[in-house]
Amino acid sequence: MKRGLATLAACAVLIGMQACSRGELPPQVPRLGVPPHLLSVFEGGAAAGLPATRFVGLRPYERARDLEVLLFASRSPVFQGIVLPGRWAPLLRAWSEPFPEQGLGEVRPDVVSSLRVPGGLLAVPLTLDGILLAYRPDLWAQFEIPPPRSLAALREAALVLRSRARGLDRLIESDVPADQLFWAVAWSYEGRSSGELYSYPKVHALRFIQEFGLVPEAAGPTGEDLFSQGRCAALFCTAEAARRLARAGGGGGPPVRIARVPGLHERSHCIYNGWCLARPSLASPETSGWARMASPDYQGYLASRGYTPVMKRGQPSRDEVAAAFGGTVFHGAPDLGPAGDEVVLGAVLDASRGPMTAEAALRRAQARLGGGAR
Repeated sequence: MKRGLATLAACAVLIGMQACSRGELPPQVPRLGVPPHLLSVFEGGAAAGLPATRFVGLRPYERARDLEVLLFASRSPVFQGIVLPGRWAPLLRAWSEPFPEQGLGEVRPDVVSSLRVPGGLLAVPLTLDGILLAYRPDLWAQFEIPPPRSLAALREAALVLRSRARGLDRLIESDVPADQLFWAVAWSYEGRSSGELYSYPKVHALRFIQEFGLVPEAAGPTGEDLFSQGRCAALFCTAEAARRLARAGGGGGPPVRIARVPGLHERSHCIYNGWCLARPSLASPETSGWARMASPDYQGYLASRGYTPVMKRGQPSRDEVAAAFGGTVFHGAPDLGPAGDEVVLGAVLDASRGPMTAEAALRRAQARLGGGAR
């Protein structure tokens, strides 16, 4: 553990040295840490009304979450802001400076609520992302299967395909973290967000995950690979993956239809996990100008780069990703305490890879959180 922290600390120092060595801009210009694959996106949007900013790729990005916590908790001056998935913004809450809500009136209210803390917003939301369902409309049409608007309909479709379709290695696959899928399926079935673990909707959701083995494997092909090769019928995925599959479908790959997470009600529910911008508590006042990234002009730029805006009035309805998110309500991650994420993931793994039933796994998880089993 100590060796890992030391390695991350060295990486942080190295990033800072690299950022300062590319001296085209004066040292006082704020530095913004971004995922390496988004570096060109943010550099290309520099003319969209933002203050002067130096963008630096975060490496090694596979350890980004630990690196972000280290940089913020150590009050490091290397970065004045970091772009990260909305799911992880609460991890930095103790060391973050909130952004004022003024000027963010065009952002979707549910996204704003998912990031709201005393004093403002924990981060500025930049893109819209969560969990979507991609499925093969050709298979659904071939076997006259009803659209997967509910969990029961999706399960029935999988059972039909299991007995009648050929060439499928997997019926349903998932490329999203198992705990995030658990909340999305449970909330969409329940029709609201709830942090309670041991309840019928949660048991029902975990049984579904257990039945179809919807826990991403560390090795082997991804669900996106299986889907694009025609070896998978349905996939829980992110917006970025859904767009890639849609482009591949138009270029000779299997056709794809994008839908919101199946549920019992008119709206689906999931954790907000779009890209957002957090700043450390020592950030200078000038960094408040980054809130312009949620302005209509900058959001239009991000849309032109293939991302779904966080605005109330998003992209046209013919955009299936935007349309699916239009029927989705976003929430902040449940506040279950320091060990909450590990407890939830442990329950999912106990049921999907271990010998426990979904009910027993969630009952034990609820007890571990100190709430008892109700």
